[in-house]
Amino acid sequence: MRASVVVIVVLILAHAAGIVLWHHLDTRPPLQDEAQQLRAALRCGRGLADSGWRSFLDTSLHEPRPPLLSLCALPGHILGRTGRASMAMVNLLFIALTLIAISRIGARLYSGKVGTTAAILWAAFPGVGGLSRSYLPEIACGALAALAVGAALESNSFSRLAWSLLCGIACGLGMLASRRFLLFAAPPLLSIALSAPPTLFSPARRTRTILCAAAAAVFIAGPWYCCHASAAVQWCASMPAHCSRASLLGFLSWAGLSSPLRACAGCLLLLPMTVFVGCGTARLIVTRKAAAPLLWWLIGSSILCIPIARRSPCALAPVLPAASLLLAAGLCSLRRVRLRRALFACAWIMSLFNAAILTLPLPQGPVRLFHSRAPRLTRRAAAALRRAHLLREEIPACGIGAPRREDWQLESLLADLHTLTGDGHGRVLTLGWYIAPHPRFNRAALLYYVALRNYPVDCVRPEMAEFIITRFTAPGQREAFEAWHQPWLHLEALKRYPLPDGSEATLQGASLTRRRRYRACDLPQETGERHSADEGAANGHARFADRDRSAPGALVMGPGHDLDAGSYRMAVRLKYLRCDPAKPLARVMVTEQDNHAPRAARDIMVSDIGPPGQYATVMLDFIMPSRAPLDLRIIHTGSADLWIDTITIAPLAAG
Repeated sequence: MRASVVVIVVLILAHAAGIVLWHHLDTRPPLQDEAQQLRAALRCGRGLADSGWRSFLDTSLHEPRPPLLSLCALPGHILGRTGRASMAMVNLLFIALTLIAISRIGARLYSGKVGTTAAILWAAFPGVGGLSRSYLPEIACGALAALAVGAALESNSFSRLAWSLLCGIACGLGMLASRRFLLFAAPPLLSIALSAPPTLFSPARRTRTILCAAAAAVFIAGPWYCCHASAAVQWCASMPAHCSRASLLGFLSWAGLSSPLRACAGCLLLLPMTVFVGCGTARLIVTRKAAAPLLWWLIGSSILCIPIARRSPCALAPVLPAASLLLAAGLCSLRRVRLRRALFACAWIMSLFNAAILTLPLPQGPVRLFHSRAPRLTRRAAAALRRAHLLREEIPACGIGAPRREDWQLESLLADLHTLTGDGHGRVLTLGWYIAPHPRFNRAALLYYVALRNYPVDCVRPEMAEFIITRFTAPGQREAFEAWHQPWLHLEALKRYPLPDGSEATLQGASLTRRRRYRACDLPQETGERHSADEGAANGHARFADRDRSAPGALVMGPGHDLDAGSYRMAVRLKYLRCDPAKPLARVMVTEQDNHAPRAARDIMVSDIGPPGQYATVMLDFIMPSRAPLDLRIIHTGSADLWIDTITIAPLAAG
């Protein structure tokens, strides 16, 4: 027992040192999933700092991501430590919990030696080492799954209330860590519940104990899931659309069925560790010493997670405790002492080798070194294994790999934006983007740095932004962007940023001073017919209001697009029939979007248009004192049949 405690403490300290060293050496921005998780933690922590516990709880309940990691990061927020390395230290709590749970499970199912060995192997798996440096829920999900399985085993198939309640609490917390938690925890827990060994307790009492455990889980996780019930219903409703014949055939193909093995190999990073796990499990199955809960945990959970594992191999990280237990039990079951010691040595050497790959910035990767110096036939075999995702130095989809000193310029870009605008002068800047996707240069990371540094920046759609970030990598992207902005938007390249992958990002200032034209049919309305066929209209259709059937009101509203400060002229193309000459045909006005106070307005009389049935253009000049959304209204008064074709807005300086 004392040796197990020493081993667990040493492994925790090793992971802590690895987290600190890796984040000291790595300068890349977070991947998209991690950046979103970091932003959620920042929102929750600042809700507590600004408005107290009530605001924090409200923010946590309404976060789109399960809030357990945000709750665990509170001590860092209270101490003012909100960097990525400080956030990743939360994983140490779950690593300690996993090591204790693995040791207990191994001791209960096999022996104390198996439990200690499994804890060492699990801590050395590259999937665990890599994910421990990221602020992601996989480590927490695996820890709580191991705690739930360990508590279920200690409860003697849910016959003891205290251990069953602990299992329920672990499941509730796990559901607050990840929506996918039950995919990993349900198979082993069902295996334990259905095993039902002879006990002194009646089936009715076991049923009540299971219901108490389920109630504890619902009590903990229920409030958050109730707040997101509509999202869950939408997700369930979208499932039939993904269950097409093609997706079913892909699921049943060899590539689909083998994806858990390839994903597990990706999590273990290198082929030998995968082979060790497979051989250890196979030996236990052949000798009938494999514990059913561990097999259900490893194999059943992997099958349930095939669609997820095909996208992200590290989604299977929560099954690694079962893999380490089966591997340790298989090695310990060998009768030949020399063979057992040799395999133990190989497993630990490979684990240390993997840990070195993931922690140290090696000048030349071992795979490249092997490829350059090995014989030609061996190099071809290594290339085939790399293509099969069984032999590689990193898992790009999960961000697992050696640290790299790469500057993706996101923080520099935001700092330059703040400097170029004179530190914002106390106002909020609007920023949009047109970015070719990249794991490190992504919108989620940009939003995370905005929140982390408290920049006065509001991220909006490109058509409403004062500044736009662009990055093009594929043919046609730049042309598509130019076709989008040239009719109405003027861009000025303020600064260019070379990126490590050879591409270039550009910070552009956007000026909304070009002539813009809107079809009345495309804008909102309160009254009239949205589309009315009309040969005289520019596109064959116009907005129409009948004097007898259409109630007075806004025939055209919007468009809500931003305009820079300046003087503008609005031109409305319209015609009329059956009018009352003494009354206005319509009223045109430009309003403030918030309170609808008119900036400029005029009544349109018959004398302003000319003969009935012919389109004419009516002008209205107005001034925008500051950049703001344009909100125009053309009011149908009910005194004539009115058609509106187009609305054109142009700066007076441009003629």
